[in-house]
Amino acid sequence: MITPLKIIRWSLVGVVLAAVSVWVGAFVSDNGHWVAVRVPEPRWSLGGPVQRVIWDAQLCWLVVGAFASGAFVLLALVWLPSRLRQSMQRRQDRRLIERLEAELADLRNLPVLSPMPLEDVQEPATDAGDDAAAEPLQDDPLFDLRDPKQKPREPGR
Repeated sequence: MITPLKIIRWSLVGVVLAAVSVWVGAFVSDNGHWVAVRVPEPRWSLGGPVQRVIWDAQLCWLVVGAFASGAFVLLALVWLPSRLRQSMQRRQDRRLIERLEAELADLRNLPVLSPMPLEDVQEPATDAGDDAAAEPLQDDPLFDLRDPKQKPREPGR
């Protein structure tokens, strides 16, 4: 969805990139002279002296390359750990959701898998002298779990 904030953000990015391009162009045109660059030559033997190769390069492109490589290293040091942390957090969240879904499925199937033992069913509180209240009520949801042979009591008896 395109929002005004996104349009402003991307136009600002475009303006900044245009300004950086103009600055790099001015830098390259002002510093276009050649300089000698000494680069050590890699050797397979460790005992010999280090030889250096001399290259001619434009100063501006050396600076632009150094800036680009520094920006790349900085980006890698900031962006990569952040991305790894987001990825690990996403994996942890996904595992938590899977565990919760499995637990929810187990809880849904709980009466089918293991019904409550009859001795754990609590009887309604009654007075010791009241025989009518000692019998289970018809509207008790656990009535059928207590004794399947017992029939509900008729009213008035």
